[in-house]
Amino acid sequence: MHKRGQGKGSAAATLVGIITLVIIFYILFLPPAERADLLGEPSTVTTNPRYGSQNPDAPPPIELGIIVSEHIGSLSPYEDIEPILLPDVYVAETTNAEVLERFSPITVQSGLFNTKYAAASVTFTLDDLTTVENALLSFTAKKHKGILSITLNGEQIYAYAITSLNPDPIKLDQSLLKKQNALTFSVAPVGASFWKTNEYALENIMITGDVTDLSRQQSTSKFFIVESDYENLEQAVLRFIPYCASLNSVGLLEIFLNNKNIFSAVPICDDPYKLSFSPRALNPDQNTLTFVTSKGSYSVEQVRIDLEAKPIKSKILYFELDPELFLGFEEVVSKVECGVVDGLCPEFCDEDRDIDCCFAESPNTYWCDLEPDDADDRCVSAVDSAKCARCPTGYEDEKGNPPDACEEQCGDDTDDACPAGCDINYDEDCCFMENEDNYWCDDLPVTGLSSVCEAAITSGECDDCPFGYRSKTNTKLTCDTGLQPYLVEELDVLREGYSVVLYIEFVDDGKNKDADIVVNGRRFNIDQDRPYYSRDISEWVRAQTNYIEVYPVSPLEIVKLEVRIE
Repeated sequence: MHKRGQGKGSAAATLVGIITLVIIFYILFLPPAERADLLGEPSTVTTNPRYGSQNPDAPPPIELGIIVSEHIGSLSPYEDIEPILLPDVYVAETTNAEVLERFSPITVQSGLFNTKYAAASVTFTLDDLTTVENALLSFTAKKHKGILSITLNGEQIYAYAITSLNPDPIKLDQSLLKKQNALTFSVAPVGASFWKTNEYALENIMITGDVTDLSRQQSTSKFFIVESDYENLEQAVLRFIPYCASLNSVGLLEIFLNNKNIFSAVPICDDPYKLSFSPRALNPDQNTLTFVTSKGSYSVEQVRIDLEAKPIKSKILYFELDPELFLGFEEVVSKVECGVVDGLCPEFCDEDRDIDCCFAESPNTYWCDLEPDDADDRCVSAVDSAKCARCPTGYEDEKGNPPDACEEQCGDDTDDACPAGCDINYDEDCCFMENEDNYWCDDLPVTGLSSVCEAAITSGECDDCPFGYRSKTNTKLTCDTGLQPYLVEELDVLREGYSVVLYIEFVDDGKNKDADIVVNGRRFNIDQDRPYYSRDISEWVRAQTNYIEVYPVSPLEIVKLEVRIE
């Protein structure tokens, strides 16, 4: 026998159970952020109006795949510029005795009844007075009676009675010589001896002198520099070897670059010379290099000009990420120590205490590894010649280059020179000149300044240098530096199931690829010989504008750099 009330109660209980199960499954399948909000639990993800839809279930209106792809090409710490090779040159100054002018025989007479031939004149031309020295007048006197007078350009240079057929040559005063010259010969009157006749019959009359041949005294070569190379020049060096017979046989060798004297000395024969000069002495487009000798001859060989460009600026790429890809942001709190070289600037850390804060303050600042007497001079925005001495280790910018005013001083790691008295821990060039097998730290080691230049690195010392010791050939020692690149900040949170990946394709040349990569301020290093590299950078990207910067440590050939959403 059936009761009508029992049937209605059973159906209601079943309906309630079904509704309860639906609610439970609905809650279970909610995204974590909304489930926590529904149940009143705290959420680690903070939503913010700057992001797109706040519905975690809403799929981002953006396609997966490549969001930026660019061909980078060549990058190098220093751009390679092909050396300028110039031809060998031969310069010589030769001086030889030559006959400058010959004259026909002349006769001069003087008597009581014969004065018609009392004087005779001849003329001669000197094209270049600067090339003539020791000019002499010579002749033979077939007849010689009385006093013979000779004038040069109106000035008397001789007045003697000749007693032999071959008198001594007469030196012509250099100051009296002109381009056009006149010699006048005359014989003195007989005076009271009216019955006599004074007479000179001169033959073989000639002007001789030492003539310098200047046609080979100098040699000029032309070369060209493209404007793009000229704009990036940082150093220029002229190399040559002067070959000569002996120091006693030669004089000054002068070198003119674009008519400006850059060398003037008597060089040591057969020794190679390396002459540094300012790149500003060069011109974009055409240039001239002239060698001049003042005496003797030089064969100048292996002439070349080596050019070095400024360090290439890093390559930077920007890309956008749709805010719809992000749920919000979460706060990450980690301790960063002020004064530690770790690539990060802690909050409230002074720029004179932390190198990372110094360069974060401005890209145009200079840092001193050794704290100066005045701590405020450690991180400076401008350095003149008076300030250079305040930093014994040498001021450097973020790329390791010295200020223009401090170039070629102790602490300049880019000049290939070690100034006298400079400590090996102050100057990279001094470190490797002491021993080319030494190791160098570009930053101040945690153990202090005395560990900048090391002869050997043990496993315990490997991580003393914040970003790694390197050899003269820029080979880095591989060791874990222990750096923890974390900072107090808000990190954007990608939706679940999405990732942002960096892909880099290098030229497959078998060479090592060494580069520092910075993603939105986070730095990491690539050091491999493989042509492909990839890394998930999801934790470093943010909504809207992002950037990736590539700093070459070794010369690189990058086929392409891509950022993909996967």
